[in-house]
Amino acid sequence: MSKIRQKTFDAQMAAKSLIIYRNLLENHIVKKFVQILENALRETPDPHLVSDYHDFFSSLVVESETYKGPSVGNIWRDYILNLILLDENPFSLRCEKSGLDGVEQPLIKLTERDLTSLQLLYDFDFIFPVYRM
Repeated sequence: MSKIRQKTFDAQMAAKSLIIYRNLLENHIVKKFVQILENALRETPDPHLVSDYHDFFSSLVVESETYKGPSVGNIWRDYILNLILLDENPFSLRCEKSGLDGVEQPLIKLTERDLTSLQLLYDFDFIFPVYRM
């Protein structure tokens, strides 16, 4: 498997493996992202892949216009960070209720695992799947 294809596969698996932050997969822009990864990994990529890729970025640009939080200078990274910060999940709800000290170790481990997966998505190089495969 080529390095590009491996990175695309790793990002796809990271997204599909989320447990605590699984709600993020219901987000319309994240769905577009996962669809692009799936299409890029097909033996014969969908002819609409380039259009889907640009639709994804167009959606990010539209969303970035309404984003009022701090910026890291990359609209995808800003978007994914915002989703993580605003997500209500078992970890965030437990922290709200009893503070970090009240969170059980298994939940902390699952959250760390998800955050490692989300780091892969955060760091994803979008030039790979469409233009270099």
